[in-house]
Amino acid sequence: MIWHRYVLFLSLLSVSIPMASLAAPATASESRAPVLEEIIITARRYQESLQNVPISVAVMNDDYLTTQNISQVKDIIDKSPGTGFTRFNKLQNVYSMRGLNSQTTGSAGDPSVLTVVDDVVYVKDYMKSVEFFDVERVEILRGPQGTSFGRNATGGLVHIISKRPTQEREGYVSATAGNYGHWAVNGAVNGPLGDTSAGRLAIHYTTHDGYTRDVIRNRNLAGEENISLRGSLLFTPSDDLEVYLKAEFSRDDDESAVRQPRDCVNPQENFTNFIDPCSPWETAISETTGAGEPFYLKREILNLTAHVAWDVGQSARLTSVSAFLDGEGNYNMDSGGTPRDLNFSLTRNNSSQFSQEIRLDNHNSANPLRWLTGVYYLDDKHDQSEGREWFQEDLSIYGPGPPFSPTSVVAVSTNKTTSLGLFGELSFDLTDRLTTTAGLRYSRDKKNFVINHNGSGFRGPVTNFLANIPANGGPCPPGPLCTLGFDDVATSNSWDHLSFLASLAFAASDDVMLYATVSEAYKTGGYNGEPQTPDDAVIPYNEETALNFELGMKSQWFDRLRLNISAFYVKYDDQQVNVFRQGTGGFITQVIDNAAKSDVLGIEVDYAWQITELFRISGTFAHLEAEFKNTELQTGPGPDNVTDISGNRPNNVPTWTATLVGELELPLRDGAYFSLRADWRGRSAVFNDIVNNVEFRRPGTNIIGARAMWASADERWNVALWGRNLGNKVDVLNIGPRPGFLNDNPAGFGPPRTYGGTVTHRF
Repeated sequence: MIWHRYVLFLSLLSVSIPMASLAAPATASESRAPVLEEIIITARRYQESLQNVPISVAVMNDDYLTTQNISQVKDIIDKSPGTGFTRFNKLQNVYSMRGLNSQTTGSAGDPSVLTVVDDVVYVKDYMKSVEFFDVERVEILRGPQGTSFGRNATGGLVHIISKRPTQEREGYVSATAGNYGHWAVNGAVNGPLGDTSAGRLAIHYTTHDGYTRDVIRNRNLAGEENISLRGSLLFTPSDDLEVYLKAEFSRDDDESAVRQPRDCVNPQENFTNFIDPCSPWETAISETTGAGEPFYLKREILNLTAHVAWDVGQSARLTSVSAFLDGEGNYNMDSGGTPRDLNFSLTRNNSSQFSQEIRLDNHNSANPLRWLTGVYYLDDKHDQSEGREWFQEDLSIYGPGPPFSPTSVVAVSTNKTTSLGLFGELSFDLTDRLTTTAGLRYSRDKKNFVINHNGSGFRGPVTNFLANIPANGGPCPPGPLCTLGFDDVATSNSWDHLSFLASLAFAASDDVMLYATVSEAYKTGGYNGEPQTPDDAVIPYNEETALNFELGMKSQWFDRLRLNISAFYVKYDDQQVNVFRQGTGGFITQVIDNAAKSDVLGIEVDYAWQITELFRISGTFAHLEAEFKNTELQTGPGPDNVTDISGNRPNNVPTWTATLVGELELPLRDGAYFSLRADWRGRSAVFNDIVNNVEFRRPGTNIIGARAMWASADERWNVALWGRNLGNKVDVLNIGPRPGFLNDNPAGFGPPRTYGGTVTHRF
């Protein structure tokens, strides 16, 4: 099925090739050779050609990001081979890469797929979906990155590289308008501040009304608004010294994400007197929480970064990267997705992190022996409060309902992490064509964790949904009021690991490089954000390791076709997985546990083909076979509540993913040009849980977009019309656990068809 979609899409695009030749300029002086540009990356912390790096790297440059309307990491994940994406809301994104999910809960969790901005890791999950803008390129490193990037990158990472100041006076401004009240403004100004200094100021603003209609109140839900600012300075007091300073601020002021029933055969009428209109973009939710608070999602992030590079002698370079991040992220949302006041989630995050990395390398030299060594330090503090409420008192707005009274649970935790990493790599040219690389990284993490977890509610028909168990460890006592949980419990633990890398790269010709890599990465352990007893609170989950065996080819043919292929086998030990566990009181909490093992076998393909001077296609393809091995997980109290997931597929891991982009440029007689672009992305169905329950199976996607643009001869002006999800296909982003009093699993959906126009002026 996947190949037939590829063939159909290519056939449609090929119709445009004769048009390109007819529209080509008549004079030979205006023609240019149809070649692919060289791509320079810093995937190993120093500059080198993409085609010479013996690891799996995909690159999205500024042009690709702009034409694809990409401004969030989730869109990068969507368009990368072998990756997966799901989200509860903007502050709870789960990325998967090479069969590994980035699972976290509470303040002591860490992601397995990292978001890195200008060499700085965004440690906290609620920050990693930050909007990005005025970007030079994005590098996607797939597979364990256990040495030079190292900490917690067991699945891989996304590295966003911002545009730096230059001595050239330039700038641009773009304005966008689209359906669903979409407005956006992007701009930057750049120029010299002196003979040895330059500055750049960039701004990003976007808003939309939300894609889901409340059919009862006749209004749109889940609107978003973001404003981001970046100021940067570049000082070059000498040829040997470069100082880059950056201050960046981002603010989100959104309505909360929307979840709703998705099964029209089984509506929620038993408890809500509301029948879903059977549309992913039409629903009804509660007006406010039972306490009268509105639903919202707010986030602020401040990033201060200092990057200093000093050339020491003829070949060595000393690099220092210092960063301070401070953030808040809060949301209040209707988790059940019905018009009654039934089930709410409220989470508050407040965190700060300081990181310092110092590296020394000699990769500017032509020596056959090249090396890199470094040290990394992180100090991170995270305060989090997670609350949920059930069965609010006012159930009469939409008709009679059951006589339930308020029940709530709140988990408040603080975690302090101190992390140290020591790393080094050696590369040696065995011959003119054969190079070997070896690397080591020692990581040590210490976490100090404090939590209290309390709930309260009334007896009656909701007994089995109450939070935790009483402080005395027994069942709720007789009587109307039941207070549950425990006060502050403090604990700490340390984890350390030595990870490694070994690779062999062979230049079969000037245009073909073959490589073999063995690499291992480590992710620190942690503590659960919703422990059910004081004893559970002090038990950490274990560290996770990933061992990767990879064979690959980087190739470029006739300067027109770039084809990069990697085949890999990854063994995960103690993989951190998300488990819904029922406690003694009957309440289900979400915890992180360790699966014994999982194996992933896969292939990834990236390609770009400049078919003619004016016509180009590019895309990706990946196929993954993944399953758990020898794993039983505790899903409830007692020995009878154990689930064997051996042979199951990890959640959020597609069997296949693919993208295809076609670009056609049509020169006009006055020197201006017109371009057409079409893109398609698809993936197989995925499970939203590790038990592989059919109720948690998210269907595959098949999304098509397009863009048409006119650009002036001097390229100072361009006008573009664009559309996304033109087929109006449904993309299920998440499927939540079914609350016991409802008949369906609430789900969240991706955007419907969107379209608009963008005008850009460069000066």
